[in-house]
Amino acid sequence: MAKPKVLKLECKILRTLAGKHFNVGLVGVYESPSMIYVVTEFCEGGDMYAYVADAYHEDGLRADDSSSISFQLVDAVAHCAKCEIIHRDLMGRRVIY
Repeated sequence: MAKPKVLKLECKILRTLAGKHFNVGLVGVYESPSMIYVVTEFCEGGDMYAYVADAYHEDGLRADDSSSISFQLVDAVAHCAKCEIIHRDLMGRRVIY
């Protein structure tokens, strides 16, 4: 379980990014005496790793898929950089086919 200080910082970051440029949007934050609930927008379709794994074929990814993924990643990271936020989730899992 994350510490309240870490969760509050995460919420501050989500508010700063404001759900723009392919970053997840923050819907609300609710606190009880013992819990902090962070509600984000629903991202249908699962995470990008699962999408890429499903879209990958013997010949690799289609140009349209790789172009769209690349654009969204670069746009999201650029928005983070403009907001002086470092996105630490980019060092994803290594996949060997």
